[in-house]
Amino acid sequence: MTLLASLVVVPAIASAHPPESSDHGVNDTAFTPLWSNDTDETVLTGKNDSSNALQTLASGTDIPLNEPPQAVEQWNRGAHGEFPRTDAETSAAPRHAVLEDGRYIRDAHATLVSVQPSTIVHTSASERTHYVAPSGEVLGVVDFRVRTPSGSRSENRTVSHAVTQTRVSETRLLVNGDVVARQNQTQRPRLTYSELAASKEPTTLTLEATIETTIRTTRRTCQEYNATQGSCNAWDGQTNYRSESITVTDSIDVRPYNLEVSGYVGRYPDGDLGLVVYKSDPWGGYERSDVDGRVNGIWRFYSARNPDWDILERRTSDETERVHSPVHPLEVHAFPIDVGPTAAPQPEVTILDTFGEEFTPPTLPRNVSLDVVDEPYTASYGLATQWEESEVGQGEEAGVVTARGLVRGVETTRPLDTFAEVPIRESNVTLSVQNRSNETVRIRVILRDNETGEPIDTRDRDGYLLVAGERVDTNATGVVIYTIPADSAGVSARYVPGQWWLNIPGYTGDSDSIYVHSPTLDLLSTLFIFSVPVSLFLLAVLLIDRITGWRIWPPWRAL
Repeated sequence: MTLLASLVVVPAIASAHPPESSDHGVNDTAFTPLWSNDTDETVLTGKNDSSNALQTLASGTDIPLNEPPQAVEQWNRGAHGEFPRTDAETSAAPRHAVLEDGRYIRDAHATLVSVQPSTIVHTSASERTHYVAPSGEVLGVVDFRVRTPSGSRSENRTVSHAVTQTRVSETRLLVNGDVVARQNQTQRPRLTYSELAASKEPTTLTLEATIETTIRTTRRTCQEYNATQGSCNAWDGQTNYRSESITVTDSIDVRPYNLEVSGYVGRYPDGDLGLVVYKSDPWGGYERSDVDGRVNGIWRFYSARNPDWDILERRTSDETERVHSPVHPLEVHAFPIDVGPTAAPQPEVTILDTFGEEFTPPTLPRNVSLDVVDEPYTASYGLATQWEESEVGQGEEAGVVTARGLVRGVETTRPLDTFAEVPIRESNVTLSVQNRSNETVRIRVILRDNETGEPIDTRDRDGYLLVAGERVDTNATGVVIYTIPADSAGVSARYVPGQWWLNIPGYTGDSDSIYVHSPTLDLLSTLFIFSVPVSLFLLAVLLIDRITGWRIWPPWRAL
């Protein structure tokens, strides 16, 4: 439908609903999941094909999406073209449009339809951010009507008015007040922008349109009046033109989405790869080019119509009529579905730690039937992972990390060899008895770099020693003296290193144990040490005697 006259007139605001069938080149499979925030009513089709099964599912609930759907942008371009073309006496506008009046130009507006690609990210109940791609397009509509002044007529004088020209002379797209794109003489502008700079502050996109009209006024005065006939025999005419120009705008605050990646990489002594990735904004996940495996973020997506466009208001000089809108622009939304990132396949890829701000979960619109995380979650801007040795391409060229964004088409890649490299080494824990008394035993614990032999001072780095379950620190020589009761059977020590990417070099953990013997235990230990080989010898003699029949057992037989 392209003519306003063909719209269905309703007596009041209609109950909004999505279109019943696909259109604008979007196939049925892509079309069906796009309409979250509708009223879900399960409809059984009686058919078993996959297309109808998807429709049945979507009619009873909403479908979470793993990535922003490209079909949204295709649909919006088609819906944009459905905005009705009106005549000079009629203006059509969505109910949220801001209308402006001039002397002749009335009910004028410029209204944004869509900024795309973009995603509205629901971070918490009080925070949501509209992210847009660094390069994209803005779809908008402009409409107005013209009030033609009333004429007058008498026996001696007539005044008449006529509209000779109406047009949208120019539409402009402004970024923070600067014009970045222009389009002439269209009521359905489609303007593109590029290279929006990343900013933590809102960026204002403004659709601006200049509307012009010209009114011709003709005045005729009777120069020779025939009283007998009651008419004018000669008229003196004068024509002039009055032009009017009005500028209308609509703005939206957005955040340019430029995903940047940095981090650390390290090789564990057993060959596993350690990887820490920091992201500049919320992200969808990442994968590596050299192995099979991926890390998924906490976000999922849904698509829903913008309800501001459910109704169009059609205005003339005499009335305002509300009609169901043929334009249903869609928006992409992201919401947290997990309390933290996940990795696959497991256990080949292990998540070691996540970093980021903790948020309370958001609340989605009432008609969006999707499971939002129901407990505080971490918006992980940093993520540490470990990739098993069998999964890393040792000896091959360094792989590439590709991080996926929350806005369609926005991703970033970075080779592994450009990450800051941190050596990861083995540590070595050694325990020995330094001295003893009747009451105590002093244990000497030494912590060293297993590769270089250098001492590890736990006071100068993250990490610590656990000796007999107690947390202690080594000194500059990597040594700590720990005292235990003399009747203790033994003691164990374990090195718990800090995060390898926060300390250079990084270390893996190590442990050691030592048995502490009293004099009585020493005697029993000595007897035990000698009794074992003697017992084994006598057992061997017994077995030989029984097998050979030599009758040498027991040894005292011959005495």
